[in-house]
Formats: sequence, structure tokens, C-alpha cells
Amino acid sequence: MADIPCPWRFNIGGATKPYRQKFPAAVGTTRTIDKGAMCYMATGDSDLVEVSAATDNLYAIVVADEAQLATHPERFIWCIVPRPDDVFEFDLDAATLVYFGLECQIASKNTLKVSATDPIASVADTSHQQAETGATQPTVASVRVAFKRAGVVGASLDLPILGSHVGDAT
Repeated sequence: MADIPCPWRFNIGGATKPYRQKFPAAVGTTRTIDKGAMCYMATGDSDLVEVSAATDNLYAIVVADEAQLATHPERFIWCIVPRPDDVFEFDLDAATLVYFGLECQIASKNTLKVSATDPIASVADTSHQQAETGATQPTVASVRVAFKRAGVVGASLDLPILGSHVGDAT
């Protein structure tokens, strides 16, 4: 189990920290969650599950902000709940040319792939990959995205943003 660096990069609206909330995680099972992995609450399951390529894009996505081990004594783990203006960075399953608004779907728990089929996020920032003047736009191995409506606070989830849930993503 390898921790993934926190994928939260910044908030377009100016928030300086991600919105965090505790979510239930399985205790005493073989199910584990890596820090930095995209997760969701499966229908009929009361615990977080890491996403996979087969995960439906209608689930609200959260990002684990701490690891959950099979031997973890806590019933809850901290997760980052995406807001409409939050920008996250994830690896792509294959290096490609990306542009603002390009749609991406889940490839694995910490990887996206470019696809308009069942998109979960859209490219929201390309400033980290700008080409030199006159140079060909480079292909990239990672992408900065904003999650679509199902995974964000203030969209389909009606959750208040409380100061007690805001914290460093380190």
C-alpha cells in the first residue's frame, strides 16, 4: 500500500485549504484505502470504497486524506470533499495532449483517462504544462481537473462548509 501525494492543488475561488470531512471506513477487514485515492460510498455499503475503472460516474467522489489499513483502529478517516472550485492533479493512464474542458473518466483509484464516456472530471488548469513560445504543445502524464457535479460540495451534495472541517492536506 503506497501513499499517493495529496492531489489537491488549489481553489479557483481563493480557499487556501481543502474541505475535509470524516467518512466511515471498514475496520478489521482486508479492505484498505490509500492516502490520495479517489473513493465513494457504494450503494448498500456503509463504508468508503476505492474507485475502479468500473465505478459509475454518478457517485459522489471524495479523496482519502489519510490511509486506512486493515488493522486501523479508527472507524472513520479524513477525506477531501471536492468543492466546485477545487482543482486536483491526477496521473493519466497514458501521456496525451490536454486542453481546458477536456473530459476525463476514472482509470483506477489514482489515475484518470481522457474520455467523454462517463466523465467524472474536466480539465480545469493547463498552466503547469504550457509550451515555450512557438513550440509544439507537449503531451503530459498528469492532468489538473475539477470534479463534475456529483462529487462536489454545493452541487448535488448539500453540505455546509464548516471551519472545523477545513485543514491542511499534508
